[in-house]
Amino acid sequence: MTLKSRSNAYWDKRAMERMDKYHHSADSTVKTVTSAYDKAQQDINAETQKIFDKFAKDGDLSATEARQILNEPISRKEWNATKRKIDKVQDPAIKRQLLNRLNAPAYVARITRLEALKENIYLQSKIIADAEIKATTAGCASTINDAYYRTMFDIQQGLGVGFEFAAMPASTVESILKNPWSGEHFSQRVWSNTDVLASQITEVITAGFMAGTGTAKMARELSERMNVGKHAANRLIRTETTYMANAAEMESYIEAEIDEYIFRAVLDKRTSTICQKQDGEIYKVKDAKPGVNMPPMHVFCRSTTRAYFGPKTLEGVQRRARDPVTGEVELIPASMNYAQWRKSLDKKHGTNRVVIIETQLANKAADKIQYEKYKLVYGKELGAKSFTKFQNLKYNERKTWEDLKSRKQQVLNSLDYRKTFNGKFSDKEVRQWYIAHDKDIINKIDGSKPLKNQAEQAHAMRNRYRTEARLMMNNREAAEALNESNPNIEFEDLVISKMERKGLTKEQAYQDIIDTAGKTNKKVNKKLGLE
Repeated sequence: MTLKSRSNAYWDKRAMERMDKYHHSADSTVKTVTSAYDKAQQDINAETQKIFDKFAKDGDLSATEARQILNEPISRKEWNATKRKIDKVQDPAIKRQLLNRLNAPAYVARITRLEALKENIYLQSKIIADAEIKATTAGCASTINDAYYRTMFDIQQGLGVGFEFAAMPASTVESILKNPWSGEHFSQRVWSNTDVLASQITEVITAGFMAGTGTAKMARELSERMNVGKHAANRLIRTETTYMANAAEMESYIEAEIDEYIFRAVLDKRTSTICQKQDGEIYKVKDAKPGVNMPPMHVFCRSTTRAYFGPKTLEGVQRRARDPVTGEVELIPASMNYAQWRKSLDKKHGTNRVVIIETQLANKAADKIQYEKYKLVYGKELGAKSFTKFQNLKYNERKTWEDLKSRKQQVLNSLDYRKTFNGKFSDKEVRQWYIAHDKDIINKIDGSKPLKNQAEQAHAMRNRYRTEARLMMNNREAAEALNESNPNIEFEDLVISKMERKGLTKEQAYQDIIDTAGKTNKKVNKKLGLE
């Protein structure tokens, strides 16, 4: 089509408005899926609470009691109640897979409470998958149709010419929906994501029972895992929305006989490097390929395209951009691409200022984790009551930040264990904390007590620090492996072991326990760069 636009400012504005609307429409899909996650969380919490209500004494279960209870068989009535939850699933393929799994020969004769708990978690993950696939499919189909007709309307309005065009065939909608554009269809990604979720939740619940964790703590950890799942679902829905909308718009370009399009990135501080480089590039419609020259270029991509009718249609056109320093929206020439806009910001505010803001945004996720850790270590001494203030301190108050960073491990080592430390620190940070506390054992032993009592004190402190250190590790898989391979042992067992291995008398074994209480494994220390 060779006709030119009547309104030069029209094209970019309408393209961005369309994409913004599609993502707002996706909010309802995200809300539906989030609700499915919340319902599953409630069910799993309820099943966990049932076990505590039935078997716990004074609201508590020891690790030994938990193991015995979880390994007991459940009644056929209880198992059938779990299986009936499959009725909530609508997708035939998911329902069939669940029925085959829960009717497997392994569950015919004897089902333990642990197995039932695991299967209920898996079942809940697939109830989520069922809701997510259904909602995403419906939402994407709506986006495809909406994008096609909105783009055709905008083309006609922009050109000032009305023309007949064909309705989007159902087969085209189906083709876009089924296209595994990223190498895997979104339904497969949903299945994989919920498989991972089921595995992680199973770990939280079973490890919680085995460690004698209370329901409140398990509920908190379950909520954290669910939030990760919700984020993965949100990411998938947003990215698929961008693809479906852009794929439908390509169909409208073909129908309107438009041969070329311009790649348009959002001009703000959140724009990815890959979309920055693509901004303003012109491509043939017939060569459009998602992830290569057509959005989405990455997860959470917000970029879009607009029809291109030749260089003269860019004359006088303005586009919106958000100044990352002031936060104000401004109008710039449409011929200016992201790189040119970025250069103009450096000239306006100074390179360092803009770079710092971009770095803050790029490091936001990691900085939030770091902020929570530093709050635990420093408390009020940190001097940053909010995450925004923490980032400002980190990137703009270098001397203060370097001082906090250099002292952080020393301060952590001086602190006693708290439950809020659980799962918050790296292997190296925890190891240094453990070494510092082990070295201090000798200073805490009551030397006025008999030798055996002193050895018992040393042993108890050593075991306590070992347990606390493993709770502090954010590498939960490694922590669980250590609990399995190197568990705490009873005092009398340790005495006997030392007598047999070292040929010591009982009194000598007591002294050896005291002497070695502050020593740690040099190989482990060396592996972590601490020797």
